[in-house]
Amino acid sequence: MLHAAELSVACVPLTAAPRTHSVEAFHSVLAATDFSAIGNASIQVACTAVAPGATVHVVHVVPAEPRSSAEPADVMTADTAGSERVARVRAMLQRLLPEQEPSTARRLELHVLQSDRPAEAIAQAAERLNAELICVGTHGRDRKSVV
Repeated sequence: MLHAAELSVACVPLTAAPRTHSVEAFHSVLAATDFSAIGNASIQVACTAVAPGATVHVVHVVPAEPRSSAEPADVMTADTAGSERVARVRAMLQRLLPEQEPSTARRLELHVLQSDRPAEAIAQAAERLNAELICVGTHGRDRKSVV
């Protein structure tokens, strides 16, 4: 079963006496999407992982704009750039946000990151946004292409 699974599998052994564990919801979660189906699913996963009133940061990474090598790189600059490209990406992210019930409402914040290294940009944004959990898809790769 584990070798044939298309997704990550967690094996949880049964015990003779069931125990109850409480898992506290997160207060700040980052969901990154590349606009693929699996990437978009990370947003829903993130929304279910946070407590009501908590924050889900939804991010997408766009290629970095050309800059001089002396200029410091900041992945969050696209958020404040106000370019047409950033506006388009923000609109696409907005359409992916789930509808919310008032009892489970959470803050949904959109961020467009700018980098030629998406994994590093996501990690940097998670640190700056104090995310306790990062939800990402597989970037369209299956197990066979990773091996």
